[in-house]
Amino acid sequence: MRMDSLSALGFFVRAAEARSFTEAGRLLSVSSSAVGKTISRLEDRLGVRLFHRNTRTITMTRAPLIFVGAVYPVIGMGIALEAGKLSAVAWLGWSQGSPALRAP
Repeated sequence: MRMDSLSALGFFVRAAEARSFTEAGRLLSVSSSAVGKTISRLEDRLGVRLFHRNTRTITMTRAPLIFVGAVYPVIGMGIALEAGKLSAVAWLGWSQGSPALRAP
């Protein structure tokens, strides 16, 4: 799965939990517009409508209820991979992807 897809799934989960693009954006430190556009692109990619939208709230359609349970493990795996990468970088003393050579 591409990282932009993983990010879009994270946006989806936050929006579903918050029932608001504005609140999801606040939790993700992005604009509500960025959340809405990301969700729209995800809907286009999946070919289904994920949320019913009105001016104040969003509600999930029936479509995402089928795969919501599968989304959480995928998000968790992405977080674990990122944490593993950060740990390796810290342990090896790498900066910007280049190894640091150290001599005593």
